[in-house]
Order: sequence, then structure tokens, then C-alpha cells
Amino acid sequence: MGETKNDMLGALLASGDQFSDEQIVDFMLALLVAGYETTSTIMTLAVKFLTENPLALAQLK
Repeated sequence: MGETKNDMLGALLASGDQFSDEQIVDFMLALLVAGYETTSTIMTLAVKFLTENPLALAQLK
């Protein structure tokens, strides 16, 4: 199948029959959505903070 990666997907696949393919796909999708949600939230809050604090925005420029 190729080289083995030292990551979450590799660990799940290496666990043998402990998880079904459907469980592995569901878990990886949950991680993807969680990462997206966290990133979009922090970016929104950063823009809000910078628009409400012109001094902080000026320091970034």
C-alpha cells in the first residue's frame, strides 16, 4: 500500500480490526471539520479585535 506514516490515520489503520472503515472515515471527517471550525472562529475573532482596536492594527502594519 505504500510507506507507513506516523500520523492519526496511520495509527487508526494500524489498530487492526479495532475500528471499522466507517468509524475511521467518520473520525477523520470529524477532525477535519473541527480544525476548520476552530480556524474560522479564531480568524473571525482576530478581525473583530483588530477592527475594534486601531492601535493593535497599526502595530501589525
